[in-house]
Amino acid sequence: MSAIDQATKLDLFLDLPFTNSLLMREFTKAFLDESTDIEDVCQDLMDDRNLDSALGVQLDQLGLLVGETRKGRNDDDYRLAIKLRIAINTSNGTVEDVIKVIRLIFTQETEVNVQRVGKALITIYIGVDAPTEDLIPLLQQTIAAGVKIESIVYPSTRLPWIATERDGIITETGILPEIGDDSSNVRIPPERI
Repeated sequence: MSAIDQATKLDLFLDLPFTNSLLMREFTKAFLDESTDIEDVCQDLMDDRNLDSALGVQLDQLGLLVGETRKGRNDDDYRLAIKLRIAINTSNGTVEDVIKVIRLIFTQETEVNVQRVGKALITIYIGVDAPTEDLIPLLQQTIAAGVKIESIVYPSTRLPWIATERDGIITETGILPEIGDDSSNVRIPPERI
């Protein structure tokens, strides 16, 4: 948004009968000068409080509003974490919300497919081969209460990462192996053995 120059404001503000009145022009100009200062301050506030352009302390304040602390992250990483927290905080537990959160964690182009596999049970297929430790807890905060994630499937193995739950808390994940798979890169959650 760009500010309108003073001459244009003056011409827009003055009605036709007062256009040539020097006294009215000076009187109006005095008020417009003040309004320009207010407009500049408002523009600065919008820029400093805009999540996409805020820096440093202003970004910290935005993070506090949504419940996301900086934790030593640079501005760009922290901005992404704030956007992720906003998506989680405003989630209604829909499939679209789950997809939005996953795409914020990875990239907007990430292929995501959420399938219902039972009553209040879903499987998520993610087109990324690099699972993150934070994924399951973040998704648990995103999905509707009472819905559980049965597994998350990645393309490299097409084997699911299984959420391991103890006392209602997701503690770890592991790949559920195919029959006869004894490779060293497969972790089996204790409950699945």
